[in-house]
Amino acid sequence: MKRLLWRIFTTTATWHFYVPLAVTIVLSTVLAIVSGARTPTAILEYLLHGPIWEILAIYLTFALVFGFELKKHTEARIANMGVLKDSLPGSSSYFAVSATPLHEWFDPAVQVYLATILGYRSTAPNFVHERVLLFFDEPSLDDVHLSFSEEYFAKCLNAIHREFSIPLAFLRASELFDVLDDLSLEDRDVLGWFPRRHKFRPRWLRRPRYVSANPRTMAFGVGYVGTQPTFVILFLKESEVLRLTSVNDPARMRPYVELATRIRGRIRAKDGVSLNRDHNFNEHMAM
Repeated sequence: MKRLLWRIFTTTATWHFYVPLAVTIVLSTVLAIVSGARTPTAILEYLLHGPIWEILAIYLTFALVFGFELKKHTEARIANMGVLKDSLPGSSSYFAVSATPLHEWFDPAVQVYLATILGYRSTAPNFVHERVLLFFDEPSLDDVHLSFSEEYFAKCLNAIHREFSIPLAFLRASELFDVLDDLSLEDRDVLGWFPRRHKFRPRWLRRPRYVSANPRTMAFGVGYVGTQPTFVILFLKESEVLRLTSVNDPARMRPYVELATRIRGRIRAKDGVSLNRDHNFNEHMAM
C-alpha cells in the first residue's frame, strides 16, 4: 500500500501541488514587493496575511486529486473473459460492433479481449473475425485525422486489424441513425438507445437523432455457426471496468442480431463478402 501511495504522490505532485504552490508564492512575493514590502520579514508577513487561503486551496485541491487517483488505482478491474472463452468454441465467425472511444481500445483489459479472440482464431483457421466502429457524430469521425486527438489510436487500432487480416469497417453517424430508424422502438430499448423514460414522447421525438443515450451500450459481438447466430457478447467499458455478458436466449439476442445484419448490409460490397470502399476504415485512414 505504501508503494501505491508513493507512486500516486510522485505522479500527481508536480503539476497539482509543487507547480501551483511555486507560482502562488512567486506571484505573491512580487505583489508584496510592489505593495511596498522591502524586507524578508515584511514579505513573509504579507504572504501569511495574503495568499494563505490560496495555498490552503492548493492543499485541498491536491488532496482531492490524490483521493481521485487512489480510487482509480484501487478500483476493481473486471475483465471476465470466461464468458467469451466459453462462447467462442465451435463458432465459425464473430461480428463485432462498437462505439468504444478509440483510445480505450488500448486499455489492458480490452487488449486481452482482442487477444482472446485472436487466440481462438489460431486454433480455428477458418474462423472469421470482423469489426465495425460506430461514430455517433461527425466530429468524432473527424478526430481520427487529428494528431492532437484520436489519430494516433486510430492508426494503431487500424494497424492491429490490418496485421491480423481482420476486416475493420466504420459507420458514419447519419448512416447509423438511418439503420436505427428502421428498428422498432422495442428493439432500440433493448439496445440501450431508446430509454424507457422517453416512451411518452411524440413519435418524431423518439427517433434516434432526438433521443439522448449512452453510446457505450452499443458495443457487442454476434457469434455465428455458418449463418446461424448462436450467441451475443455484450461489451461495456466504463472507467477501469470491463464487463462482458453472454446472451444465449434467441429472443434476447434478436435485436442485436437484427442490428448486426442491417449494419452488415451497409458495409458490404456488391460481392456480399468484402468491405465497400466507403466503409473500409483502412482506406479511410489513408485519406
